[in-house]
Amino acid sequence: MQVLAAMVEFALLRDGHDVHLVGNPECVVDRISCHHPGARERGVLYVACEQVRPAAFPLNGKASVICWPEGSSATEALAATYDALRTAETWASSLGEALLRGATLDDFMTLGRDMLGCAIAYFDCNLIVLASSDDYWLSSGLLEGEDEGLSVEGQIPSRRATGLVEDLDYLHAAEIHGGFYYEDAFNRMFYGVNTFDGDEYLARLVITLPAGVKRLHRGQEQLIDVYHARLDDLFLRFAGNAGIISAQHDSLHVLARSVILDADTVDAEDATSVLRSYGWSAQDEYVVAKLVFFEGVHWDTVSLYLCGLLERTIGNNCAFSTDREIVWVANLTRAARGEETSDQVMKRFIKALVAMLREYACKAGVSGRYSNFLLGRGSYLEAGYALKYGQVRDPHFWYYRFEDYLLDYLLVQSAGELSAMQVCHPALAALRAHDAEQGTDFARTLVCFLRNNQNTTQSAEELFIHRTSLMRRMAQIKVIAPVDLDDQDQVLHLLISAKLLGI
Repeated sequence: MQVLAAMVEFALLRDGHDVHLVGNPECVVDRISCHHPGARERGVLYVACEQVRPAAFPLNGKASVICWPEGSSATEALAATYDALRTAETWASSLGEALLRGATLDDFMTLGRDMLGCAIAYFDCNLIVLASSDDYWLSSGLLEGEDEGLSVEGQIPSRRATGLVEDLDYLHAAEIHGGFYYEDAFNRMFYGVNTFDGDEYLARLVITLPAGVKRLHRGQEQLIDVYHARLDDLFLRFAGNAGIISAQHDSLHVLARSVILDADTVDAEDATSVLRSYGWSAQDEYVVAKLVFFEGVHWDTVSLYLCGLLERTIGNNCAFSTDREIVWVANLTRAARGEETSDQVMKRFIKALVAMLREYACKAGVSGRYSNFLLGRGSYLEAGYALKYGQVRDPHFWYYRFEDYLLDYLLVQSAGELSAMQVCHPALAALRAHDAEQGTDFARTLVCFLRNNQNTTQSAEELFIHRTSLMRRMAQIKVIAPVDLDDQDQVLHLLISAKLLGI
């Protein structure tokens, strides 16, 4: 690494020395020498313990001067400056060694934090935190407040992530090659550098500036450039081993995708083997949720982030994204804690789901519970139907459980390609026609009577009429539309017809 003058100045300031740089901060430092009149040698960083005129060392010059307070010991100043140069060189070497040995991203964060003196983090394009220094979460404000939405250890809280996703300046920063400054909604300043593979934005190094500081020291920026170049190499070479990234391609996720999206291609023995390797059984109890995102949401920016967030909420589950939706499969049997029942695990599942839905522009359908992993395709369809019919009947709800909309599904399926009027009971059709022509209310009266199990008193109360009036209406109904109310099949047909017609 080429050590630049501003790097040396920053290292000295970091160690508590009262110095300032005169001349070109980008000057490459080949060696250090004591300042003397007429000194201008290329690649030399001069050390002065007397006043130096800045004009003598222009910003575009080939040499610079580290100015110490007047009266400082020249010997001590030279030694400290040389140590700062060696510190920068040694640090750069340690980065290279870490890369060669395949150090973890966490180890690399520690190396960066130790030299740069600021909290740092590295997260991918889906806002999944790949690694961070120990102080990043507190310094960035991500642990402040009591209501940050859905949150799990090691990831940006969902409410803060939502703010970033909706911030166009932040999103457009993904196109920037080189360092940039960013101020969040809480007036905190950050310095970011993006990782690209060609023109594809993959990840971002984020440095948190201390409170009240608007810009980093130029030497810090130079060191960050060196650090980020090595971090890029580490990410591109070893990111495939990172758990968060590789999880979407492990055998369990691959199997879940196959079962959910293309069940015909799944071999039962292979599926059993995969499940066994994760400590699961095909006969465990499962549930599927389908989360759908609406137009206008930055789907590509948050999909993997949300999958990772969901997977860390209850344990023993997997989530994957496909076609503007997330499919979440949870193993309720294996997710149980201690003596926790299946119903209690289901409550935790729903709680985590609702917390997610409140933070993002999405809704969800939830299947019934099932006890054969290979039947996941049918349960995925259940979740889709719950979402479809639930949004029609209860558009203000966040999520819809298939068991609550099963009758809606049966009614729609019973009609098929025919209209509701074509399949409804002819007696009900005749009563609706009579009501439209004569202004009567016979169709609703019959339906009310049947729903109250043919109880005259309860029906009269619900219709706000006298019991005698109800009996008179029923007599007229039997004349207009003769029907045997003791025939259970006819009663069922009438009730289904009422549902189809919205009576």
